[in-house]
Amino acid sequence: MLAGVTVLDLGRVAAGPHAALLLGSLGADVIKVERPGRGDDTRSNPFHFSNGESAYFLQQNAGKRSVSIDLKKPRGMALLEELIRGADVIIENFRPGTMEKLGLGWARIQELNPRAILCSISAYGQDGPDALKPGYGALAEARAGIPQIVGDPDGPPMPSPIAMPDFSAAAHAFGAICAALYARESTGRGERLDISLLDCAVEMHDWALQLYTASEGSVVYRRRGLFDRSIVPWGYFKTATGWICVIVSNDSFWRKLAALIGRPELGEDPRFATVAARGENADELYAILKAWMADQDGTELLRLFERSDIPAEPVATIEQVVNDPQLAAREMFVKVDHPELGELTVLNTPIRATTSPAGITTRAPRLGEHNDEVLTALGVHPDELTRLYDDGVIYSATHGGTA
Repeated sequence: MLAGVTVLDLGRVAAGPHAALLLGSLGADVIKVERPGRGDDTRSNPFHFSNGESAYFLQQNAGKRSVSIDLKKPRGMALLEELIRGADVIIENFRPGTMEKLGLGWARIQELNPRAILCSISAYGQDGPDALKPGYGALAEARAGIPQIVGDPDGPPMPSPIAMPDFSAAAHAFGAICAALYARESTGRGERLDISLLDCAVEMHDWALQLYTASEGSVVYRRRGLFDRSIVPWGYFKTATGWICVIVSNDSFWRKLAALIGRPELGEDPRFATVAARGENADELYAILKAWMADQDGTELLRLFERSDIPAEPVATIEQVVNDPQLAAREMFVKVDHPELGELTVLNTPIRATTSPAGITTRAPRLGEHNDEVLTALGVHPDELTRLYDDGVIYSATHGGTA
C-alpha cells in the first residue's frame, strides 16, 4: 500500500524507528541514517548474538536499509540533504531544537523538498514550558499518572515493563504520516507533524482522567490491585494450576457465570443482578468467586468458560505467548534470513490487509550496509564512494570496525 514512498529514518531507540518499521511493513522504502561506528543506540542493547548483533535492533529495524553518514562533516550533511530532496517522509526523535542545530529545521526542509513530511517525535512535544527537557517513555508514563493507578491499593505505584508511550507515539506517528501522505495528494504540500510521548501516554487513559474531569475532581481513581471495582467481576483469579483473567462486563455474562459455578440463583440476586449492584457488593462477590476458582483446574476451567461464552483467558507466560496457536495463525512471529545468524524469529507488525501484502519479510541491516546502493542512486560516483570511506564521511561495518 505504501510502495513508492521513501522514508528517511533518523530516529533512535524505539518511537521513531518503530514508526518507520510500520511504514516499511506496508511497502515503504525505509532508509535508516545512522552515526558512524556506533549507529543506533540499540545496536549495543542486549540480548546480543555471537557476532554482536542486538536482538532489540534486529526487531525494531527489520526491512530497512542502512546508510552511515558523519553529519559533522560538510560532505556528510550535503549527502543527507540530497536524501531529503528525494524523500517523502522524514522521521526524527531528537530533542527539540536538534534538527535546527543541524541546519535542518522545518524551513530548510521545505526549501529542499516542499512535498516532504517531517514527523518529529519527542518526550514533551515541540512547544510548551518543558519542551527542551530530556525525557524517555518511562518518564512520560510517570508524568501521565499511569504507575499511580497500577498495583495493589496499599502498595507503591507500579511502572509498566512495556514501553507504552513510545509505541503509542509510534502508532500515532504512523497514522498521522499516512494521513499527511493522503492530504498531499490534493494539496501538493508536505506537513510538519509533532508527536509527544507525554501526550500519547495521557491519551491512553480510559478511566482515571475521564472520571476525574467528568466529576469535577470529586472522583479519584485508585489502584485496583487484581480486581476492578467498576465492572465486577473483572480481574485475575488464581486456580489450582495457574492464573486466569475473567471479565464479566454485562448482566447476561454474569448470569452465565453464576450458572457455571453452580449458583444460578446469584444471577438474579439483588446484590449482584446489575452492574451497579455488583460494584456495591464487590468484596462479597469476589470472595465467592475466588473460593470457587481456587480448587479448579485452570485449563479445564477455561474450556468451560469458552463453552459458556464467557470472556476469559489465561495469564500467559512469555513462553506460552511465543507458542500461542492464535498468534501463529495471525503470523505474528515470522522467520527472516540473516547472512551470519541464519534463520531468525522476529515479531511481525499487526496490520493485515486483504489484497495488499503487509508485514515484515526481511531482516534488519548491518550498519552502513546499503551505503553504496543508496548513494549511487543519488549520483555518487564509485571513485567518490571510495574517498568518502577513506575520509570517514561514510562508514560500513564491512569496511572495518564493528557495528
